[in-house]
Amino acid sequence: MDVSTTIEPKVLSKLKDLIRVNLDNSKGLRAAAETVESQSIAALFRELANDRDRHSLDLQRILLLSGEDIPDSGSVSGTVRRWWMEVRGKLNGGDDHVVLIEAERGEDAIKARYEEVLTDVAGNPVNDVLLSIYAEVKRGHDRIRDLRDAKA
Repeated sequence: MDVSTTIEPKVLSKLKDLIRVNLDNSKGLRAAAETVESQSIAALFRELANDRDRHSLDLQRILLLSGEDIPDSGSVSGTVRRWWMEVRGKLNGGDDHVVLIEAERGEDAIKARYEEVLTDVAGNPVNDVLLSIYAEVKRGHDRIRDLRDAKA
């Protein structure tokens, strides 16, 4: 099957955007792991960052099969979000709750982006892959949200 003929250019563009978002989220979670005091929360952040890297690779494979260029960096807004998380964490002495608040904001953003793309790709060959990734993203989001609420 020639993937390039079955995936519309609009969907390919959205997949590139999701790759950037995963790269941003991975870097943000790794930054949070370095900022937070709790080693168990840091381990969770690193685990989720590894998941985002894997998701990015899954999406990159689809683009490669389509003959598309692969984005290799995140976005400017992701860089700003990471910087803000690091600053807030340092100003608050790596306070777990503060870092979890910022991490959950990043999780909200990636979850919303997947929801938006899933609406646009219904019936597309990549829909099953995106649904599987989205389920993992949502679980990660919920874990961070629950930890944030527990630390409040």
